[in-house]
Amino acid sequence: MKDLSARQLQYELMHIFHSEQMYTYALQIVHMEDIPARQPQYALPSTPLSEPVQAAIKARNITQMFTHQAKAIDTVLAGRNVVVSTSTASGKSLCYNIPILEALVQDRRACALYMFPTKVPTCI
Repeated sequence: MKDLSARQLQYELMHIFHSEQMYTYALQIVHMEDIPARQPQYALPSTPLSEPVQAAIKARNITQMFTHQAKAIDTVLAGRNVVVSTSTASGKSLCYNIPILEALVQDRRACALYMFPTKVPTCI
């Protein structure tokens, strides 16, 4: 990939983004890079999961987890907050659903509030 200055990149993007709105977005981009695909890395949570949760995982044919899933599950089960930001279809749902299932196993009256923003916050 050739290195482009921010101004050169903006100029190149003007040709890609045709509408005025998209042109505005193009001016905000200062770096583009192709990152080659990597082999997935797998792990299991180090925190033991209850039998019912293990059975639910097995029933879904989940035989392995990505490292970000295992780390997130361990972090949440340790009572700490976590933010997971990964691409679409990378398994974020397991990061929060497994700890919620664990909480339900411990206390059937437990509940969870799911909030999904419709737009990613941006800094201007």
